[in-house]
Amino acid sequence: MEIESPQSLFDSAKDASELISLTEFFLAILNIFCRDQNLSEANFGAILDRNKQLTQHLAEVVIKALKEHQSVEEALLKATCEKKRFFGISNWLDDSSLAKFKRDFIKLYNQIQGSPQFDQFMLLSETKKGDFFVHHGSISMLFTRLLQTDDFTERLDDEQKAFITTAEANFDGVARDGNILPDTHAHIHAAIQGTNLDISQFSHAALRDLYEEICCYTDPAIKQEALCQLQAGRPDFHPELDFAAFLKHVAYGQQRQAEQMLQKYQNFTQQLLRLDTIPFIDRAGRTFTCTAYEYAMRVKDGHMLRMLERYIVQDIETTRIIYERAQDVLYPELRYNSTFFGRLRNDAWHYTTCDNGVVKDHYEQFVGIAPLVSALEQLTYKVREMDASSAAYTPADRAELTHIWVVGVGGAQRMLPEHMIQEYSQFGSERAFEQLLKNPQLLDSAHPKNLKRRLREDEKTLWFSEALGSEYAIARGRINFPYSIDSAPDILGKAWGTSSEQELEAIRLIDTIRTKDVYDSFNRLAELLPTNHEIACMRAAVLGTVCATGLKCYSLNRLHRRGI
Repeated sequence: MEIESPQSLFDSAKDASELISLTEFFLAILNIFCRDQNLSEANFGAILDRNKQLTQHLAEVVIKALKEHQSVEEALLKATCEKKRFFGISNWLDDSSLAKFKRDFIKLYNQIQGSPQFDQFMLLSETKKGDFFVHHGSISMLFTRLLQTDDFTERLDDEQKAFITTAEANFDGVARDGNILPDTHAHIHAAIQGTNLDISQFSHAALRDLYEEICCYTDPAIKQEALCQLQAGRPDFHPELDFAAFLKHVAYGQQRQAEQMLQKYQNFTQQLLRLDTIPFIDRAGRTFTCTAYEYAMRVKDGHMLRMLERYIVQDIETTRIIYERAQDVLYPELRYNSTFFGRLRNDAWHYTTCDNGVVKDHYEQFVGIAPLVSALEQLTYKVREMDASSAAYTPADRAELTHIWVVGVGGAQRMLPEHMIQEYSQFGSERAFEQLLKNPQLLDSAHPKNLKRRLREDEKTLWFSEALGSEYAIARGRINFPYSIDSAPDILGKAWGTSSEQELEAIRLIDTIRTKDVYDSFNRLAELLPTNHEIACMRAAVLGTVCATGLKCYSLNRLHRRGI
C-alpha cells in the first residue's frame, strides 16, 4: 500500500482562525520569497492593510477554492499573479521558483504551526549571507565568530588564529540548503536510499519528522522508494493519524473532534488514550505531558472525562493504566511519601509555562479554576468591607475595586481551561449564572446537552483578547451571554444584573460539581478493575469488624486511599 504525500495544508484547517493564519502565513512567505528573488520590495502586509478590496478579493479566492475542492495554494498564487501590480511584483515566478516556494511554505508552516503564540518565530533568508543559520531547530552562530571580537583577538597567538581561520574555511564549505546547517539526527537528514537506517526504535515524533522530510523530496522516484522503506520498517506508523492533534482537541475543549478521532481510528483508540509522551499546550499556554484523561481530570472537565471514559473501559489494560495514573493525581500519598527532606514533588502534578523565553515548572493537582475563585473571594470581601462602613464609595475605593476586578478576576479568567470558558458562554437566559444557582442540575455532566462546545466569533474575541485582564474582566450574572465590564460590577449597580458575590457563588458551584465529576469518574474506573471486588470485600470486612467492636474507624475514603 502506498503512503501518499500530505494533502493541502488548507484542507486540514480545523476552523476559521486556523484558515486565516494559514492564508496570512502563505502570503508572508510569498512576500519573503519575492524579496529574496528581487521581484518586489513591497511589504505585502502593509498593502493589504490599506487595500480592503484586495484583501476581500483574496479571502473570496480562498473560500471559492475550498468550496470547489480546488487547490487553495494554486488559487492564491494565480490571484496574486493577476494582481501583481498591487504588490509591486515586476516579474512573476517561473515554474522552478514556484515549486520551491510551495516546498518552503509546507516545510516552514510545519515547523511553526504548534507554536502557542503564532507570532513568536523568526525566518532566515536563504540567499542573504550572514553569521546566523538554523541548527537543531535553533537560530545559531559559529562560535569562532565570537573569537574574532577585540576582547579575544588580543589574547590569541598566531597558531590559534590560524586554527580559527581554517575552521571557518571548513565551515564555509559546508552546504547549507535553506540556511539550515545539517544536523546529526539521522531521523531527519539521513538519505534512506541505499542505506540500512534502523528506525525500529524511533519515537512517533521522529517518524513524523522523517515522513515530512521525505515528502519534501523533489525526485518522485526517490520519494516513493523512501516512503515504501518507511512503511516496511515501521508498519505501525500511520502518517494520517496525528497523535498531537488528539491531545490538542482535548486541551482546547474540542470534545466532538476528539471523539471523532477515537471513532475513526478504532485500531488505535487505546493507543491514543494511553498516549503520555507527547507534550501539548492548552490555550492558557500551559504545557502538559500526560494522558488526555489526566489533563481532563486536572482541569476538571467533567463532560470530557465521561466521553473518554466510554472508550477507556472498552479495554481492561487501558482501564488499569489510566486508573493507576489517575490515582497518582488524586492520591499522591500512595506513591510520594514524606521524607527527611519533606514531601517529594509529585510528577503527576507537573506542567510548565514559558514566560519571556524562561520555562517555569509548576506542581499543582488541579489547574485553572482556583485562582478565579480566590480573586472573586478577594473582591467580595473588599466589597463587604466597604459596604459595612455605610459610606459612599470614594474614588480611591472605586479604583481599588476596579483593579481587583480587571487585573485579579480578568487575569484569572485568562488562565481558565476551555470548558470553563464554554460554561460562561452557554447562550440563553436559562444558563445565566443566576439560573445555575437555582438549578444546579443544568451542570450535570451525565447529560451531554448540558454543555455546548461552541464559541461564537464575538465570544472568541471577548475571551482571547489581550485586553482581558488589563482593560476588562468578564461577567455573566442573569444576562443571556458573557459580557465585558471595565469596572467592578458592584460599583455599577444592579443594572448589570450581577455582583461579585453572585459571580463567586456560581463559580464555586461549578467548581464543586466538576470536582465531584472527577472523583466519580475515577471511582467508576476503579469498580471495573478485577481486584476491586476483593478490595471491596476487605473494606466491608474491616468496616464491619470495627463497627462491631465499637472502635472508631477510618472513613471509607481513607480506607480506599490505603488500598484496603
